[in-house]
Amino acid sequence: MADSTRAIVGAGAAVASARVFSLVCAAVQLPLLTNLLTPAEYSLVAVAIALSTYFSLVAAEPNILAFQRFPGERSDRRNYRYALTRTSLLLAGVGVVTVGVALGFGQWKIALAIVGWGCGIAVSRLVSTAWLMWAEPWRYSINLMLATGVRTAGLVVLIVVGTDGVIALAAAGMASAIAALVLSPKVLGVRALAQAPWPWRFGVHLAVASLAVTVLTNSALVMLPAFVSNSDVGRFAAMTQVATLTCGAVLGLALTVAYPALRRLWDADEVDATIARLDWLTEACLVTALAAIAVFTVGDYWVIHVVIGPGYVDGAIIPALTISTAFASMGQLSGWFHQFRFEAALVGRRTWASAIVGVVATAIGAWAYGTTGAAVGVALGFLTYYLVLRWRTPISTGMTAVACLVFVIAVVAAALPSAIVSLVVGLAAAVLAVGLGAHLAWRIRAQRS
Repeated sequence: MADSTRAIVGAGAAVASARVFSLVCAAVQLPLLTNLLTPAEYSLVAVAIALSTYFSLVAAEPNILAFQRFPGERSDRRNYRYALTRTSLLLAGVGVVTVGVALGFGQWKIALAIVGWGCGIAVSRLVSTAWLMWAEPWRYSINLMLATGVRTAGLVVLIVVGTDGVIALAAAGMASAIAALVLSPKVLGVRALAQAPWPWRFGVHLAVASLAVTVLTNSALVMLPAFVSNSDVGRFAAMTQVATLTCGAVLGLALTVAYPALRRLWDADEVDATIARLDWLTEACLVTALAAIAVFTVGDYWVIHVVIGPGYVDGAIIPALTISTAFASMGQLSGWFHQFRFEAALVGRRTWASAIVGVVATAIGAWAYGTTGAAVGVALGFLTYYLVLRWRTPISTGMTAVACLVFVIAVVAAALPSAIVSLVVGLAAAVLAVGLGAHLAWRIRAQRS
């Protein structure tokens, strides 16, 4: 037990250090770029960075997600060699097509930026995933920090010396890919596999699900400008960042650390033990989000006012956006159960169904009630994501009613914005957090005794 605890703490520290370093790089990069570039130039860089995520999803995510499920052993790197080779070929092929198509429209520069930055993200993600799946969390952390540092420093330095913003983006992205490969597990001399280590559809279905979650996450910010002012969109974006960088960051860290151990436990035929841990993590997601809401509502969102600039705080929507991060993590945990059972197609179908519900709800909410309706629509979308992926699984059956209750609390906070309502919401969240936390502790103790 002591060795297991030390391993978890060590992995958590490694993953946390990489996350903190990424946040620091983002905090440095944003003010520098906005001061070095004009708004028009910066908008091109921002658009290229956003689109590079979709490039990476299409070209690299199928093999990365499949490798994450079938990493093999560190001593036998044939699965990694296969994933690295396939990912490299797809990045090159999709990259050439992207630049070629853009060339016909005279947009080759931004296409080059999308491809270069996307390659950097994809390669560093694959290499770091290999180290994490092989229980080498500090190598995972070092690889991510090196790639992120090279990407950030390269972009800023190139722009300082006068390089065009999108060209600098392409060069910095490719430099980070090379840096990640320097720390990559060595594959020279590793014998190639006679056949694919996983069905090609497996990774594609998981990538399709990942794309659906991305669409659900970004839909509100894409649609809101059609219904509300730029100031309202800015407030919504700021509140989304607050939820993502607090509750979302904590849950993301926990799930990143938990996945390799859960996969190994399942593959060792410890199915009941795996389901028990998925149960615990699902309940912990709600405890974390409720605790965050309780803290945020103190003094009518005083904590957020201290951190965020004047005019950005919208207390009515922060509970809905915060609980959305919990529902997203809970859905991901239920998705792992299906993934472990090789039901990737089911994950893809159900995730897209929930994404459609969320996008429609967000659009209707934004049209009818502006940012308040959009926030509730996002929360409903992620609640649906959790419910449809949890359906017909043995995971946390008792949490469904609690999740719906928490959603109702978030809707009340959005519909009736006032200091009194925020106080009541905060007290309700605190009581639920303490009660669920005590229940979770009792469950863990009972199942381990």
